[in-house]
Amino acid sequence: MIMITTSMFRSARLVTRASVSVLQAVTSTPSSSIIVSCPTLLRNISPDSFSTSRGFKTSSVLGYDEDLFSASVLDGQKKYFIDLKQGQVKYVKISEVSNGKRATMMVDLEDLSSFSSKLMAAESGEEVGTLSAQRGRKSFDFKKSTTASGEQVIVTEKSAKEYRVYLSCEVIQELIKHLVNISDTYPTKQ
Repeated sequence: MIMITTSMFRSARLVTRASVSVLQAVTSTPSSSIIVSCPTLLRNISPDSFSTSRGFKTSSVLGYDEDLFSASVLDGQKKYFIDLKQGQVKYVKISEVSNGKRATMMVDLEDLSSFSSKLMAAESGEEVGTLSAQRGRKSFDFKKSTTASGEQVIVTEKSAKEYRVYLSCEVIQELIKHLVNISDTYPTKQ
């Protein structure tokens, strides 16, 4: 058994949330203590090893993909982000933030030119077919719609799940300029 003060309990709870069983709370002293039984996880850990700092650390395995290009476009209450990322492959992350919610889709750099063409055609009102990604693991559908807030193109990414981004027609031309800039600046290797 190890005695952990309440100031250390938060750290202990985060580390051992699934395995800690609280046996007894002693509240008779000003710095109330909680007695915890977890012999397999805490047997070699002293109470001094718990810290109350809230630093965030990631290992190299959990690292983020490298940012190569970023742009944002504001349209009233909506904000759009276009980010070129480098992971195992280069891809463009297109995000829409509206009313505190974020919708995101990923387009491989090798599909960006076709994606931009289909987006431009859908914005002009043409019937646009499905864009199948070159890697074959996802596809994109484009549909123009009219709502009370104006015209928009709904882009649906179909992969393991479906992701939708609603692009206002007022900003599509500016978004396409950024996508073309990415295609020109970071060409795919053919």
